[in-house]
Amino acid sequence: MYLSQQEIELFYKIWYGLMYGINKKYKITPPFKKPKYGERVNEEPFVAIREQLWENPQWITDFVKDNSDKGLSQEEQDILLSWSKYFIHDKFIAVKQSKKYAVLMSTSDDPKLYAVVGISQPVESAVRHTFPVLVETIVLPFKNKIIYDSFIGTFGIHMGPGMRKYLKGNYNSMKKTTGIIEMLQQTPLTYIPCAAKNN
Repeated sequence: MYLSQQEIELFYKIWYGLMYGINKKYKITPPFKKPKYGERVNEEPFVAIREQLWENPQWITDFVKDNSDKGLSQEEQDILLSWSKYFIHDKFIAVKQSKKYAVLMSTSDDPKLYAVVGISQPVESAVRHTFPVLVETIVLPFKNKIIYDSFIGTFGIHMGPGMRKYLKGNYNSMKKTTGIIEMLQQTPLTYIPCAAKNN
């Protein structure tokens, strides 16, 4: 349903290091102290950095090259490089929360179902809306799982009984025909810019 404590700490070590390093190099926001997991973090600069980062995923590859001899383990390098290749930025319909993961249905021309694990809480708890709900986020590979980049936005669209029935039918059909993707390395890099209100 969400990551183990060890995985949570690893994710935030990588994510905070990347955000800090990208900002130090490209000066997107005023300088800030490098965050550590467990500390209170001001999310405002992260939102600005994140927006530019996913428009320039090669920055992640450059970050790895710049820091490969500065304390980044091989595992951390591999995770970062997988983010630069296999991230997906899309609008999704969060259709189902199970014990293992949330199922997000992409809204692209070739929709797919993704098994997304929460970071420190279930996705449904992070979204703070009853499923189904339209969301926007970046989904990422992480240790043979799919997670999101800690930011998930929702849209104020009410889904009535007719839409819920339609989505349930689509979900059941896609589950039978294409299944639920649990590893992003199975899919190509995709970038679909869109706007949403961050929770």
